[in-house]
Amino acid sequence: MKLATHDRAEVLNLAGANHLSPAIRDGAPVLVAHTETAGRTGWGPFFAALDRAGLELSWDTEDPSTVQAIPVAEARPLEVHPPLSEGIARARRFLAALRSDSAAAGPQA
Repeated sequence: MKLATHDRAEVLNLAGANHLSPAIRDGAPVLVAHTETAGRTGWGPFFAALDRAGLELSWDTEDPSTVQAIPVAEARPLEVHPPLSEGIARARRFLAALRSDSAAAGPQA
């Protein structure tokens, strides 16, 4: 299944999970294997180049090495947003963990 995103956290997760690094080649942002050094840059310039060019990253979930920058208009139909129920469940787990940590710490002076 093809996906697309401009969400920085998702891009960082994709890159980290697949050992990819940010690069700028011929003025275009790309993710490259961590062993490649040509055009490597930091995440700030990478995301700035995506923004300037109006691009989002697209990849096939079966083969993350297919990641490529595509125009936003082409990316919109590929975006997948998690259902609200997942967000609510995540928030509840966070609150439960926060409450139990606070109770374990005892009263604050």
